[in-house]
Amino acid sequence: MRDTIDLAIQQSTPFQFESRYTLPNGQCRLFFTRGLPLLDETGKTATLVGVVQDVTELKLTEAKLRNSDDLLAQAEEMAGLGSWELDVINWTVTCSRECFRMLNLKPSSGPVPLGEIWSVLHLGDLEVAKQALDNAINANIPLEHVSQYVMPNGTTRILHSRGHCFTDANGRVLRVVGFNHDITEQTRIENNYRRLSRQLLTLRSEEQRRVSRELHETASQTLTAVKMTLRQIGDRIPQSDSASHDLLQQCRNLAADAIREVRTISAILHPPMLDKAGLVSGLRSYTKLFSERSGLPVGLNIPEDLQRLPKEIDLTIFCIIQEALSNVHRHARARSAEIRIGALQDS
Repeated sequence: MRDTIDLAIQQSTPFQFESRYTLPNGQCRLFFTRGLPLLDETGKTATLVGVVQDVTELKLTEAKLRNSDDLLAQAEEMAGLGSWELDVINWTVTCSRECFRMLNLKPSSGPVPLGEIWSVLHLGDLEVAKQALDNAINANIPLEHVSQYVMPNGTTRILHSRGHCFTDANGRVLRVVGFNHDITEQTRIENNYRRLSRQLLTLRSEEQRRVSRELHETASQTLTAVKMTLRQIGDRIPQSDSASHDLLQQCRNLAADAIREVRTISAILHPPMLDKAGLVSGLRSYTKLFSERSGLPVGLNIPEDLQRLPKEIDLTIFCIIQEALSNVHRHARARSAEIRIGALQDS
Protein backbone atom coordinates (compact mmCIF):
# COMPACT_ATOMS: atom_id res chain seq x y z
CA MET A 1 0.00 0.00 0.00
CA ARG A 2 2.82 2.37 0.91
CA ASP A 3 4.72 1.60 -2.30
CA THR A 4 1.60 2.24 -4.40
CA ILE A 5 0.91 5.58 -2.72
CA ASP A 6 4.57 6.68 -2.94
CA LEU A 7 4.59 5.86 -6.65
CA ALA A 8 1.35 7.79 -7.22
CA ILE A 9 2.84 10.84 -5.45
CA GLN A 10 6.12 10.69 -7.35
CA GLN A 11 4.58 10.14 -10.80
CA SER A 12 1.33 12.06 -10.19
CA THR A 13 -0.73 9.12 -11.49
CA PRO A 14 -4.03 7.56 -10.38
CA PHE A 15 -3.74 4.55 -8.09
CA GLN A 16 -5.76 1.61 -6.76
CA PHE A 17 -5.14 -1.34 -4.49
CA GLU A 18 -6.81 -3.88 -2.22
CA SER A 19 -5.83 -4.15 1.44
CA ARG A 20 -6.95 -6.03 4.51
CA TYR A 21 -7.80 -4.29 7.76
CA THR A 22 -8.23 -5.79 11.18
CA LEU A 23 -11.03 -4.06 13.08
CA PRO A 24 -11.00 -3.53 16.88
CA ASN A 25 -13.37 -6.47 17.29
CA GLY A 26 -10.84 -8.72 15.57
CA GLN A 27 -12.79 -9.09 12.32
CA CYS A 28 -10.81 -8.88 9.08
CA ARG A 29 -12.30 -6.80 6.23
CA LEU A 30 -11.10 -6.31 2.66
CA PHE A 31 -11.16 -2.75 1.29
CA PHE A 32 -10.69 -1.57 -2.27
CA THR A 33 -9.06 1.87 -2.50
CA ARG A 34 -9.02 4.03 -5.62
CA GLY A 35 -7.66 7.57 -5.89
CA LEU A 36 -5.95 10.23 -7.95
CA PRO A 37 -3.51 13.10 -7.27
CA LEU A 38 -4.34 16.82 -7.20
CA LEU A 39 -1.44 18.93 -8.48
CA ASP A 40 -0.14 22.32 -7.37
CA GLU A 41 1.01 25.21 -9.60
CA THR A 42 4.34 23.50 -10.27
CA GLY A 43 2.72 20.26 -11.47
CA LYS A 44 3.68 18.29 -8.39
CA THR A 45 1.31 16.18 -6.30
CA ALA A 46 -0.16 18.32 -3.56
CA THR A 47 -3.01 16.12 -2.36
CA LEU A 48 -4.38 12.61 -2.89
CA VAL A 49 -8.16 12.14 -3.00
CA GLY A 50 -10.09 8.93 -3.40
CA VAL A 51 -12.68 6.50 -2.14
CA VAL A 52 -12.53 3.35 -0.07
CA GLN A 53 -15.04 0.53 -0.66
CA ASP A 54 -15.64 -2.45 1.61
CA VAL A 55 -15.53 -5.40 -0.85
CA THR A 56 -15.41 -8.18 1.73
CA GLU A 57 -18.86 -9.58 0.93
CA LEU A 58 -18.29 -9.16 -2.81
CA LYS A 59 -15.08 -11.22 -2.66
CA LEU A 60 -16.78 -13.90 -0.57
CA THR A 61 -19.60 -14.08 -3.11
CA GLU A 62 -17.12 -14.32 -5.99
CA ALA A 63 -15.33 -17.16 -4.18
CA LYS A 64 -18.63 -19.01 -3.70
CA LEU A 65 -19.45 -18.54 -7.39
CA ARG A 66 -16.06 -19.91 -8.38
CA ASN A 67 -16.66 -22.93 -6.17
CA SER A 68 -20.11 -23.36 -7.71
CA ASP A 69 -18.63 -23.12 -11.19
CA ASP A 70 -16.05 -25.75 -10.28
CA LEU A 71 -18.74 -28.06 -8.94
CA LEU A 72 -20.86 -27.51 -12.05
CA ALA A 73 -17.88 -28.23 -14.29
CA GLN A 74 -17.17 -31.46 -12.40
CA ALA A 75 -20.83 -32.50 -12.62
CA GLU A 76 -20.93 -31.75 -16.36
CA GLU A 77 -17.74 -33.73 -16.94
CA MET A 78 -19.07 -36.73 -15.02
CA ALA A 79 -22.41 -36.64 -16.86
CA GLY A 80 -20.89 -35.99 -20.28
CA LEU A 81 -22.86 -32.74 -20.61
CA GLY A 82 -21.75 -29.31 -21.79
CA SER A 83 -24.06 -26.32 -21.33
CA TRP A 84 -24.27 -23.34 -23.69
CA GLU A 85 -26.28 -20.20 -24.41
CA LEU A 86 -26.80 -18.70 -27.86
CA ASP A 87 -27.35 -14.96 -28.25
CA VAL A 88 -29.65 -14.80 -31.27
CA ILE A 89 -29.19 -11.04 -31.72
CA ASN A 90 -25.39 -11.15 -31.98
CA TRP A 91 -25.06 -14.83 -33.01
CA THR A 92 -22.55 -15.55 -30.28
CA VAL A 93 -22.34 -18.55 -27.97
CA THR A 94 -21.30 -18.68 -24.33
CA CYS A 95 -20.14 -22.19 -23.43
CA SER A 96 -19.21 -23.96 -20.23
CA ARG A 97 -15.70 -25.34 -19.85
CA GLU A 98 -16.95 -28.88 -20.48
CA CYS A 99 -18.70 -27.77 -23.66
CA PHE A 100 -15.44 -26.27 -24.96
CA ARG A 101 -13.60 -29.44 -23.98
CA MET A 102 -16.11 -31.60 -25.88
CA LEU A 103 -15.56 -29.55 -29.02
CA ASN A 104 -11.80 -29.46 -28.43
CA LEU A 105 -11.90 -25.67 -28.62
CA LYS A 106 -9.84 -23.24 -26.54
CA PRO A 107 -11.88 -22.22 -23.47
CA SER A 108 -13.15 -18.66 -23.41
CA SER A 109 -14.66 -16.72 -20.53
CA GLY A 110 -16.81 -14.69 -22.89
CA PRO A 111 -19.02 -15.36 -25.90
CA VAL A 112 -17.54 -16.71 -29.13
CA PRO A 113 -18.92 -16.37 -32.68
CA LEU A 114 -21.36 -19.12 -33.64
CA GLY A 115 -19.22 -19.76 -36.71
CA GLU A 116 -16.43 -21.01 -34.46
CA ILE A 117 -18.76 -23.77 -33.25
CA TRP A 118 -19.93 -24.54 -36.78
CA SER A 119 -16.28 -24.85 -37.89
CA VAL A 120 -15.79 -28.21 -36.16
CA LEU A 121 -19.10 -29.69 -37.33
CA HIS A 122 -18.89 -32.55 -39.83
CA LEU A 123 -19.75 -31.12 -43.24
CA GLY A 124 -22.42 -33.75 -43.75
CA ASP A 125 -24.21 -32.59 -40.57
CA LEU A 126 -23.69 -28.83 -40.92
CA GLU A 127 -26.82 -28.08 -42.95
CA VAL A 128 -28.94 -30.35 -40.75
CA ALA A 129 -27.75 -28.55 -37.61
CA LYS A 130 -28.33 -25.12 -39.14
CA GLN A 131 -31.82 -26.12 -40.31
CA ALA A 132 -32.72 -27.47 -36.86
CA LEU A 133 -31.61 -24.18 -35.26
CA ASP A 134 -33.52 -22.08 -37.80
CA ASN A 135 -36.68 -24.13 -37.25
CA ALA A 136 -36.39 -23.80 -33.46
CA ILE A 137 -35.92 -20.00 -33.63
CA ASN A 138 -38.54 -19.31 -36.31
CA ALA A 139 -41.21 -21.53 -34.74
CA ASN A 140 -40.15 -21.02 -31.10
CA ILE A 141 -39.92 -24.76 -30.53
CA PRO A 142 -37.35 -26.88 -28.65
CA LEU A 143 -34.09 -27.52 -30.47
CA GLU A 144 -32.83 -31.07 -30.88
CA HIS A 145 -30.41 -32.72 -33.27
CA VAL A 146 -27.55 -35.21 -33.32
CA SER A 147 -24.35 -34.16 -35.09
CA GLN A 148 -20.80 -35.35 -35.59
CA TYR A 149 -17.88 -33.08 -34.69
CA VAL A 150 -14.43 -33.62 -36.19
CA MET A 151 -11.54 -33.11 -33.77
CA PRO A 152 -8.12 -31.80 -34.88
CA ASN A 153 -6.61 -35.27 -34.44
CA GLY A 154 -9.14 -36.71 -36.92
CA THR A 155 -11.36 -38.47 -34.39
CA THR A 156 -15.10 -37.87 -34.42
CA ARG A 157 -17.34 -37.10 -31.48
CA ILE A 158 -21.12 -37.51 -31.66
CA LEU A 159 -23.09 -34.94 -29.67
CA HIS A 160 -26.81 -34.86 -28.95
CA SER A 161 -27.83 -31.18 -28.72
CA ARG A 162 -30.98 -29.95 -27.00
CA GLY A 163 -32.08 -26.38 -26.36
CA HIS A 164 -34.99 -24.19 -25.29
CA CYS A 165 -35.88 -20.78 -26.72
CA PHE A 166 -36.44 -17.65 -24.61
CA THR A 167 -38.37 -14.71 -26.03
CA ASP A 168 -39.05 -11.05 -25.30
CA ALA A 169 -42.48 -9.52 -24.60
CA ASN A 170 -43.24 -9.56 -28.35
CA GLY A 171 -42.52 -13.24 -28.72
CA ARG A 172 -39.23 -12.74 -30.57
CA VAL A 173 -36.59 -15.32 -29.67
CA LEU A 174 -33.61 -13.61 -28.05
CA ARG A 175 -31.59 -16.55 -26.84
CA VAL A 176 -31.44 -20.33 -26.89
CA VAL A 177 -30.16 -22.16 -23.83
CA GLY A 178 -29.27 -25.82 -23.92
CA PHE A 179 -26.66 -28.52 -23.54
CA ASN A 180 -24.66 -31.03 -25.55
CA HIS A 181 -24.59 -34.66 -24.50
CA ASP A 182 -21.60 -36.68 -25.67
CA ILE A 183 -23.11 -39.93 -26.97
CA THR A 184 -20.03 -41.15 -28.84
CA GLU A 185 -19.47 -44.16 -26.60
CA GLN A 186 -23.19 -44.89 -26.36
CA THR A 187 -23.47 -44.83 -30.16
CA ARG A 188 -20.47 -47.15 -30.49
CA ILE A 189 -22.04 -49.64 -28.07
CA GLU A 190 -25.40 -49.45 -29.86
CA ASN A 191 -23.72 -50.01 -33.24
CA ASN A 192 -21.85 -53.01 -31.84
CA TYR A 193 -25.10 -54.36 -30.39
CA ARG A 194 -26.85 -54.00 -33.74
CA ARG A 195 -23.93 -55.66 -35.48
CA LEU A 196 -23.98 -58.58 -33.04
CA SER A 197 -27.76 -58.83 -33.38
CA ARG A 198 -27.43 -59.07 -37.16
CA GLN A 199 -24.75 -61.71 -36.80
CA LEU A 200 -26.92 -63.67 -34.36
CA LEU A 201 -29.89 -63.42 -36.69
CA THR A 202 -27.77 -64.62 -39.60
CA LEU A 203 -26.40 -67.53 -37.57
CA ARG A 204 -29.90 -68.50 -36.48
CA SER A 205 -31.11 -68.39 -40.08
CA GLU A 206 -28.15 -70.41 -41.30
CA GLU A 207 -28.75 -73.04 -38.59
CA GLN A 208 -32.44 -73.26 -39.46
CA ARG A 209 -31.55 -73.53 -43.15
CA ARG A 210 -29.07 -76.31 -42.34
CA VAL A 211 -31.56 -78.25 -40.20
CA SER A 212 -34.25 -77.78 -42.84
CA ARG A 213 -31.92 -79.11 -45.53
CA GLU A 214 -30.87 -82.05 -43.35
CA LEU A 215 -34.49 -82.99 -42.69
CA HIS A 216 -35.34 -82.77 -46.36
CA GLU A 217 -32.30 -84.59 -47.65
CA THR A 218 -31.93 -87.29 -44.99
CA ALA A 219 -35.01 -87.93 -42.88
CA SER A 220 -37.44 -87.36 -45.73
CA GLN A 221 -35.47 -89.55 -48.15
CA THR A 222 -35.07 -92.25 -45.51
CA LEU A 223 -38.81 -92.31 -44.87
CA THR A 224 -39.44 -92.44 -48.63
CA ALA A 225 -37.13 -95.44 -48.84
CA VAL A 226 -39.05 -97.07 -45.96
CA LYS A 227 -42.30 -96.53 -47.84
CA MET A 228 -40.84 -98.14 -50.99
CA THR A 229 -39.54 -101.07 -48.93
CA LEU A 230 -42.99 -101.57 -47.45
CA ARG A 231 -44.38 -101.78 -50.98
CA GLN A 232 -41.86 -104.52 -51.82
CA ILE A 233 -42.79 -106.38 -48.65
CA GLY A 234 -46.44 -106.15 -49.66
CA ASP A 235 -45.66 -107.80 -53.02
CA ARG A 236 -44.29 -110.81 -51.18
CA ILE A 237 -47.16 -111.29 -48.77
CA PRO A 238 -49.80 -113.71 -50.07
CA GLN A 239 -53.05 -112.07 -51.07
CA SER A 240 -54.89 -114.45 -48.78
CA ASP A 241 -53.13 -112.96 -45.70
CA SER A 242 -55.49 -110.02 -45.28
CA ALA A 243 -54.38 -109.28 -41.70
CA SER A 244 -50.77 -108.76 -42.80
CA HIS A 245 -51.89 -106.55 -45.67
CA ASP A 246 -53.93 -104.45 -43.23
CA LEU A 247 -50.92 -103.98 -40.95
CA LEU A 248 -48.75 -103.19 -43.96
CA GLN A 249 -51.19 -100.53 -45.16
CA GLN A 250 -51.17 -98.94 -41.69
CA CYS A 251 -47.34 -98.81 -41.86
CA ARG A 252 -47.54 -97.18 -45.30
CA ASN A 253 -49.97 -94.57 -44.00
CA LEU A 254 -47.74 -93.82 -41.00
CA ALA A 255 -44.71 -93.45 -43.29
CA ALA A 256 -46.65 -91.09 -45.57
CA ASP A 257 -47.74 -89.01 -42.58
CA ALA A 258 -44.17 -88.89 -41.31
CA ILE A 259 -42.92 -87.75 -44.72
CA ARG A 260 -45.48 -84.95 -44.83
CA GLU A 261 -44.65 -83.92 -41.26
CA VAL A 262 -40.91 -83.80 -41.96
CA ARG A 263 -41.44 -81.78 -45.13
CA THR A 264 -43.76 -79.38 -43.27
CA ILE A 265 -41.31 -78.88 -40.41
CA SER A 266 -38.50 -78.40 -42.93
CA ALA A 267 -40.48 -75.74 -44.78
CA ILE A 268 -41.54 -74.01 -41.55
CA LEU A 269 -37.98 -73.83 -40.30
CA HIS A 270 -36.84 -72.08 -43.45
CA PRO A 271 -39.16 -71.81 -46.47
CA PRO A 272 -37.19 -72.35 -49.68
CA MET A 273 -39.22 -69.56 -51.31
CA LEU A 274 -37.74 -67.03 -48.88
CA ASP A 275 -34.34 -67.38 -50.52
CA LYS A 276 -35.62 -67.86 -54.04
CA ALA A 277 -38.41 -65.28 -54.36
CA GLY A 278 -38.15 -63.03 -51.31
CA LEU A 279 -40.28 -62.13 -48.31
CA VAL A 280 -43.76 -62.14 -49.85
CA SER A 281 -43.49 -65.60 -51.40
CA GLY A 282 -41.70 -66.94 -48.34
CA LEU A 283 -44.46 -65.69 -46.01
CA ARG A 284 -47.23 -67.10 -48.17
CA SER A 285 -45.58 -70.50 -48.11
CA TYR A 286 -44.87 -70.29 -44.38
CA THR A 287 -48.34 -69.10 -43.26
CA LYS A 288 -50.04 -71.78 -45.37
CA LEU A 289 -48.02 -74.56 -43.75
CA PHE A 290 -48.35 -72.96 -40.31
CA SER A 291 -52.15 -72.85 -40.59
CA GLU A 292 -52.32 -76.45 -41.78
CA ARG A 293 -50.13 -77.67 -38.94
CA SER A 294 -51.52 -75.52 -36.09
CA GLY A 295 -55.15 -75.28 -37.14
CA LEU A 296 -54.94 -71.48 -36.68
CA PRO A 297 -56.15 -69.53 -39.74
CA VAL A 298 -53.63 -66.83 -40.67
CA GLY A 299 -54.50 -63.95 -42.99
CA LEU A 300 -51.76 -62.23 -44.96
CA ASN A 301 -52.27 -58.60 -45.99
CA ILE A 302 -49.38 -57.38 -48.16
CA PRO A 303 -49.57 -54.59 -50.79
CA GLU A 304 -49.19 -55.87 -54.32
CA ASP A 305 -46.68 -53.12 -55.12
CA LEU A 306 -44.36 -54.00 -52.25
CA GLN A 307 -40.87 -54.06 -53.75
CA ARG A 308 -38.24 -56.71 -53.13
CA LEU A 309 -36.35 -55.82 -49.96
CA PRO A 310 -32.68 -56.41 -49.13
CA LYS A 311 -32.00 -59.95 -47.96
CA GLU A 312 -31.10 -58.82 -44.44
CA ILE A 313 -34.42 -56.95 -44.02
CA ASP A 314 -36.38 -59.88 -45.50
CA LEU A 315 -34.77 -62.21 -42.98
CA THR A 316 -35.39 -59.86 -40.05
CA ILE A 317 -39.09 -59.39 -40.85
CA PHE A 318 -39.55 -63.11 -41.41
CA CYS A 319 -37.99 -63.97 -38.04
CA ILE A 320 -40.21 -61.41 -36.27
CA ILE A 321 -43.35 -62.88 -37.85
CA GLN A 322 -42.16 -66.42 -37.20
CA GLU A 323 -41.69 -65.71 -33.48
CA ALA A 324 -44.93 -63.70 -33.24
CA LEU A 325 -47.06 -66.47 -34.75
CA SER A 326 -45.41 -69.00 -32.45
CA ASN A 327 -46.36 -66.86 -29.43
CA VAL A 328 -49.91 -66.41 -30.71
CA HIS A 329 -50.32 -70.15 -31.15
CA ARG A 330 -48.86 -71.01 -27.73
CA HIS A 331 -50.23 -68.28 -25.49
CA ALA A 332 -52.94 -66.12 -27.06
CA ARG A 333 -55.74 -68.69 -27.41
CA ALA A 334 -56.71 -66.84 -30.56
CA ARG A 335 -59.10 -68.24 -33.14
CA SER A 336 -57.28 -66.50 -36.00
CA ALA A 337 -54.33 -64.23 -36.76
CA GLU A 338 -53.60 -61.63 -39.41
CA ILE A 339 -50.30 -60.26 -40.69
CA ARG A 340 -50.26 -56.79 -42.20
CA ILE A 341 -47.19 -55.39 -43.88
CA GLY A 342 -46.87 -51.85 -45.21
CA ALA A 343 -44.03 -49.65 -46.45
CA LEU A 344 -43.68 -45.93 -45.81
CA GLN A 345 -41.77 -43.82 -48.30
CA ASP A 346 -38.86 -42.14 -46.53
CA SER A 347 -39.04 -38.41 -47.35
